[in-house]
Amino acid sequence: MAFLRQNYSLLIPLVGILVFSEPALADPSSELLTKGIIQFGQGNMDASKRSLEKALASSDDPILKSRIHRQFGILFEADNQPLESLLSFRIALGLNPNISLSTREHQGRPSALFRCAQNLDIGNFSVETIRTQMANKFTGENFICPVDSTGQKIIVAPVPALLDLDQLKEQKEKQTKQTPWFSSATFWIIASIALAGSATAAGFYFAPPTGGDYGGSSDTTIRLSN
Repeated sequence: MAFLRQNYSLLIPLVGILVFSEPALADPSSELLTKGIIQFGQGNMDASKRSLEKALASSDDPILKSRIHRQFGILFEADNQPLESLLSFRIALGLNPNISLSTREHQGRPSALFRCAQNLDIGNFSVETIRTQMANKFTGENFICPVDSTGQKIIVAPVPALLDLDQLKEQKEKQTKQTPWFSSATFWIIASIALAGSATAAGFYFAPPTGGDYGGSSDTTIRLSN
């Protein structure tokens, strides 16, 4: 005891060094996220998903939760679930608008889905709206984001129905089928003009009726001009 009393001034700094040099306890959610990323890199999708779910359930930090949802988006895309990937990216951006995705590490469809999620975030499209009104846009391998970079919906003109072979053949026959020359209205107009010109050249003219309003016979005569 005497030794302790005499060296008390030396013990205080020593205790301080021991206390403050002890490493801070790591956030379990962050550790689970790291574990999930490692498992994903190893190709263990199910284990990675379970770790991410535990990380999400144990965290209240919006920034960390945003990173977890971003990793969910990467995982769902690799698992060929583009809609779920898009929704996860959309949630991540809702929690942290400044979150990004490395285009160097995640090229192709993951980057395209993330950019689309950014467009949807700008347009304030909710997860529910995306799921109920736009789900059909993300069912195939390839997709076109329904919203542009300003957050506005892209209006796509309807594609006309394609005709089958029989319809195309029938349409072609109608286009190539010609009307008989003698039943054409144009033919009769031209013929009338030609006949009138021929009659004038030959010296014939049609005399007006001499009856009716003209006060004479109703017969119409053709006279030869001098």
